[in-house]
Amino acid sequence: MKWKEADFNNGIERIRAVLIYGPDAGQVDEFCDRAVDKLGIEKDNLFALDSNELKEKQDALFAESCSPSMFGGRKMVIISNAGDSDARQIADLVGHSGLCATVIVCAGDLRAGGGLRSLFEGGDNIAALACYTDDARTLGALIQRELFAAGITQIKPDALTYMTTHLGGDRGITRGFLTKIALYVDDKKIVDLEDVAGSRQKNSHREESVVLFLERPYFGGINAEQETRARNLLIELACKKADELG
Repeated sequence: MKWKEADFNNGIERIRAVLIYGPDAGQVDEFCDRAVDKLGIEKDNLFALDSNELKEKQDALFAESCSPSMFGGRKMVIISNAGDSDARQIADLVGHSGLCATVIVCAGDLRAGGGLRSLFEGGDNIAALACYTDDARTLGALIQRELFAAGITQIKPDALTYMTTHLGGDRGITRGFLTKIALYVDDKKIVDLEDVAGSRQKNSHREESVVLFLERPYFGGINAEQETRARNLLIELACKKADELG
């Protein structure tokens, strides 16, 4: 099945597995996190691995996926960074008669007709959800929704235009930036052009990487190398800030 966001919201509790893919990695992470929240998955019932671990951990993967939870509650398996070369093994998993866990497969941009999209778009009780980068309309709505929810009372038109022009490539980075802006203008509750332009110029790519890392409620969506890099960046930035403060 091909899903849209409304299908995800209404159907995630009844599906065996869902492929979440697309060029917007932050949005892929967001839907994965939402699946964890909506299904009430506890940490002990979550089994996460990277696609490059599928062969090495195949026995553990099937054991975790096809056995009831020892702690009660629902189980979930998250496979990150999947590609079409993993389609056969993933098909064996989601089609297993003893499957007890909801399977979330996360991937980047996938070609139409490829192994993974064909499997999930054409299967029964499994679905594919595409995550494309926000356009001006959806991005503008996201910006206003997030900032107003954070207590902002007014967004100046030129500030909104600036943000819709310069944000939108990655949902996670967009949300991280909006969180920072909301804190920056917390005293006046109004977002001006100077606030967003100045803040964005000061925000390095390395800082954005750390923001993305810190916002994740679990480490299932990043591999060990990415986790180590994010931790090192966090330490480096903390030391830099400490030097600035004297």
